[in-house]
Amino acid sequence: MRIMQVHWAMPPTVGGVESHLASLAHRLVASGHDVAVLSGETKPEPIGKVDHILDPALREPHRLTAKEFRELAGAIADWEPDVVHAHNLIPLSPSVEGAVIFGARAAGARVFHTWHAEWSDYHWPPMNTGWDGLLVASSYLKQSLSRKGIAASALPLPVDSRQFCAPPLSEFDGTLRILYPSRLVAEKGALIALEAFARVLDAGVDAKITLADTPKMFDRRSESHEFPKYLKRLSASAFEGGRVRFMRSSFADMPSVYGDAQVVICPSVIPEPHGLAVLESMSCRRVVIAADLGGVRETIVSGQSGILVEPADPVAVTTAVLDVIGNWSAARAMAEQARERVVRVYGFDPFVKNLLDTYTGSDVAVPA
Repeated sequence: MRIMQVHWAMPPTVGGVESHLASLAHRLVASGHDVAVLSGETKPEPIGKVDHILDPALREPHRLTAKEFRELAGAIADWEPDVVHAHNLIPLSPSVEGAVIFGARAAGARVFHTWHAEWSDYHWPPMNTGWDGLLVASSYLKQSLSRKGIAASALPLPVDSRQFCAPPLSEFDGTLRILYPSRLVAEKGALIALEAFARVLDAGVDAKITLADTPKMFDRRSESHEFPKYLKRLSASAFEGGRVRFMRSSFADMPSVYGDAQVVICPSVIPEPHGLAVLESMSCRRVVIAADLGGVRETIVSGQSGILVEPADPVAVTTAVLDVIGNWSAARAMAEQARERVVRVYGFDPFVKNLLDTYTGSDVAVPA
């Protein structure tokens, strides 16, 4: 089958959708399919035998000109796909969605769209007709969109547990290594992470924290430059040298980044639709402390495969971290249960099978 995935970006741009598509493209090729990714990424990281196709119209939200519409639709039709699967096109504009559908129909392909977020703060309405199926990345998101009258089928995103794998959590060696793997934007809770870290140090714990430095990301609130600069100035003034590290890593590097940590904190202050960073951490056998919001409630069974804490509460994060240190044997068991849950519930092979069944005509929720 010839399968084209469509999104605005791919790694090295940082984000859950980008990571998912990189893994998905790799697995579809390994399953014997021809795969292309059409995006606005100018220099995508190579993914095996995947064809990368650039269309600049996908880079920024705007209404397409007639020329851009023809070129985007033509890029799809010219590749002659059997299936076109678009992801999170809502913020780009209905004209982008229309061009994708038009191009797919011109090629005689089936065409699908997955919502990976709610995108409730955009002023143009999404196109919810014209697709052969609408999918969502979690049950939480399905329920949220249903309240808005949007019908879709939930196909929770998986994690490639063969790629995201690290050695078991070792005995505590006296220094706690914390990782904040999310984008450096306020809504992901970077400030919460730093404040909790400061409180952990105040409690007398020898600790270090690594924050993912994300210079390239989709930036809907113009935070990608100023907010990380603010965090780095704050860290330089508030913590002694070596305690806080901002690290740039490629998608391929992330399993080893998780493996170098012992505790991963994901203190988002808004509901995560699914929370792939949480699942990746769990897959790598690390203790995850996350805000009790949104789709993360589905992925973590608190106290068994991770710890859920009160949102926007650095004290709660600190308490959870100290509890982990105080009962390290239980923490190690929790990390193993996290890995087992990912393999059992969020495996990539069952996801790919279900997705291919969807592509070829299984039941999906299609709006009237």
